[in-house]
Amino acid sequence: MLSEQKMKNLIDKKARETDLPKQQLYGLYALEQLLVKLNDSSYKDKLILKGGYLLATVYGLNNRVTRDLDITVRDTYLTEEMLINIADFVSTTDKNGEVHFELRGIRKTREEFDYNGYELKLLYKNGRTKFPISVDFTTGENLISIEEENSLPLMFEEEKKLNFPSYTIEQILTDKFYTIIAYGKYDDTNSRMKDYYDIYLLSTIGKNIDYYAINNGLSRIMKQRDEFIDNNEFENIISSLGKAKYQRSLWEKYKEVTPFARDLAFEDVINKLMVVSRDIISAKNINRHDTKLNKDK
Repeated sequence: MLSEQKMKNLIDKKARETDLPKQQLYGLYALEQLLVKLNDSSYKDKLILKGGYLLATVYGLNNRVTRDLDITVRDTYLTEEMLINIADFVSTTDKNGEVHFELRGIRKTREEFDYNGYELKLLYKNGRTKFPISVDFTTGENLISIEEENSLPLMFEEEKKLNFPSYTIEQILTDKFYTIIAYGKYDDTNSRMKDYYDIYLLSTIGKNIDYYAINNGLSRIMKQRDEFIDNNEFENIISSLGKAKYQRSLWEKYKEVTPFARDLAFEDVINKLMVVSRDIISAKNINRHDTKLNKDK
């Protein structure tokens, strides 16, 4: 781990390169150091990385940034005791005899779901520099695929790597597309503009995306949450969101505070969302056609 002064120098450098707020970069640095610590723990293979942090490591700070860390837990019970044990582990001294993490609290989340969720709140300390971070832990997701051997580059100490299982691009797109469609079916109040951006980013940069797997993933989520939305409804929902003044205003506010989305028009993200919707439906129809041909042989 870098000394306090070297950390500050590095954050200053990254802030100049990315135009991101230093406070946000300090938070990302702390999350990265937390994962470096967990990388040497017995929990490593049970913790599946997902969300904004994963995207930031894969696509870089010029394309994505986040304020927290999202983890799905597998092959063990997610309990408050488990999180206390994790907090105890990361709070042990380093090779210089220093403690860099302090437990601040554990809050239960996902009260409305069948499976547990918790928010782990920690304080990161490096010399006199201190700032809070949070990690969201969930379990019970019916996932379509996992990257079991994912070597992730560090954003601040680029010569090092993390080795955690992680969501695939198809799983990320599944979750984000479902969130937009599920909220959009009822109204235009969904404020998660990062989901719009992430779908735009992943479907633009991603290669060989398996849209049939995404279709299967959507079916799994809908069954698990008992919230079914027919594929034929997708385009109407997206079209309504594209016409919603409130959604447009939220996007404009998101752009103001998000350097990497600053030049991206609301029409562009809606059009990309429409393309993704059609690719999902097309993949389903092609598979259905191929299945029918095989049966007829």
